Amino acid sequence: MILTRRNFFKAAGATALSIPLLGYSDGIFAATSQQFVLQETFKFGVFSDPHFYDTKLGTSKALDDYIAKDRKLIKESEAILKETIYKLIEEDPPFVIIPGDLTKDGEVHNHIRFAEYLSLLKLHGIKVYVVPGNHDINNPHSYSYTGSVPTSISSATPQDFINIYYDYGYKDAISRDPNSLSYIVEPADGIWLFAIDTCVYDNNYTLGHSYTGGRIKQETWDWIQKNIRQAKAHHKFMIGMFHHGILEHFTGQSQFFSEYVLEDWKDTSKLFAESGIGVIFTGHFHSHDTSMQKWVDPTFLNESYLYDIETGSLVTYPSPYRIVEVDKYAVMRVKSSNIKTIDYNLGSKTFPEHSKEFLAAGLKNIAYTTVTAPVSMGGFGLNPNDPTTGLIVDMIAAGFLAHYQGDEKPDATTLATISAFLKNPDPTVQVLGQTLYSLWTDVKPSDWTFSFMMENGTLLTKKKLCSTIPNIVNSKRPDDDNFIFQGKHGDVVTIYVDPNSSGKYIAGGIKAQLKDQIKGYNLDICETKTPSFYFTTRLGATGAYNLKISEETGNPFSGDYCVTIEALDETSKTLQATGDVE
Repeated sequence: MILTRRNFFKAAGATALSIPLLGYSDGIFAATSQQFVLQETFKFGVFSDPHFYDTKLGTSKALDDYIAKDRKLIKESEAILKETIYKLIEEDPPFVIIPGDLTKDGEVHNHIRFAEYLSLLKLHGIKVYVVPGNHDINNPHSYSYTGSVPTSISSATPQDFINIYYDYGYKDAISRDPNSLSYIVEPADGIWLFAIDTCVYDNNYTLGHSYTGGRIKQETWDWIQKNIRQAKAHHKFMIGMFHHGILEHFTGQSQFFSEYVLEDWKDTSKLFAESGIGVIFTGHFHSHDTSMQKWVDPTFLNESYLYDIETGSLVTYPSPYRIVEVDKYAVMRVKSSNIKTIDYNLGSKTFPEHSKEFLAAGLKNIAYTTVTAPVSMGGFGLNPNDPTTGLIVDMIAAGFLAHYQGDEKPDATTLATISAFLKNPDPTVQVLGQTLYSLWTDVKPSDWTFSFMMENGTLLTKKKLCSTIPNIVNSKRPDDDNFIFQGKHGDVVTIYVDPNSSGKYIAGGIKAQLKDQIKGYNLDICETKTPSFYFTTRLGATGAYNLKISEETGNPFSGDYCVTIEALDETSKTLQATGDVE
């Protein structure tokens, strides 16, 4: 059964969830699929599902009727895109990737206008790579809205897509798949980006709508495998980008939202992981979420992993984007931000207030309509006048809103309500409780900010300690602090030093010195004119390490600061201050 977000609860009402509650086990995987060091650190930006719409195509009531059914910030899309472009220019990454749904519904006019905005990034030396989403090609719902009813306008064909975005992937392609719009580029030395077209659009006009689901054609998979062998032969790291999810982002997603993960996703995800593509950037569901899975081959004891890093839609709260950094030790650090202001008349509301209220209202309307619809029409048949119905509607809307936002954190009231639903004798209420449990259960890693080793997929953790320099309480000791931790040979460790935002300080320079206490070697000495910096190193021995923090000469920092270590969990958790640290 093919389902959309809007008819999800119709299916849920017909059957209990035949799925386990979500769990997670984090092991340490020593084997590596890509055992080499990058020549230099690089970073890139990610945003997804901008659904760009040029309001010159009309803003009549017909457009409002469309928006009421889909709850995207279509009218605001251009203003949101502008602000995103400005933010990315400030970040200045060498390249940006966009995993599809570039336009509202594949309008040629909107594609051309969207590409014009991408040219602003190109003008600032930032390369851009795109793939199509399910809305972007051969879309029968490509309309203008200047009158009382929508008017059909030209939708992009596959060749139109190549022509319009020739400068945004296809021109620089190392290889192009003749059977799809997929291609491969090398956006940074040592990195191959597999930009894969997972959309199905050949029969859209026969269907009368764009096909929401996704798959990888066998011919395209053969092309992918051929190029994976080439990448390995040339010692390249590989990352992927496509529109559809390749892992579930909550238990039951593939059962009730099958169009939002690839067909045959279980086998396909494992094949990608075993082939050495362990990081894939996706979009489509409009939630800002990250999912990860690891596999162990019991015969050969090989380990593989896959991260599905889904970036939320720009036209759906919270309008996020990501900045990704990969250092020379192949540590990938993913950080997220979101659009907070746009050049658009929102009255007295801020943009986050406007977009959150817009999404919440839409989710609540959809939930209410579904749970109160008669069973004969696929609904739950709940009594709209029953106070419990209102509670259920509110819980459903809040659950999906939390999932769109990412890093779900249910409060005690939410957990108690879900528990009560799960214990309710009514099977329908139990289904709702299980659904809500799944939505609110956010497994590792964090959705917004996280780091992991690309060698083996192992998540890194952080521990922070804070102190003060100079020490005016004990004038007998020097103006420095010492911290120690236990590390293992080969561990990659990052040290962050920042002013304590909760304290008081006078900005100035800080000196950090990391010393190997096993052999007495200085691993790194970092002396800066600013109080906020970090450095990364690979440990050369197993044992204790000393981190000394002191004032930089000339323009010293004074006041409260914090030290954070980022490393494997068994290393980071050993960080402690020595007796001379306040």
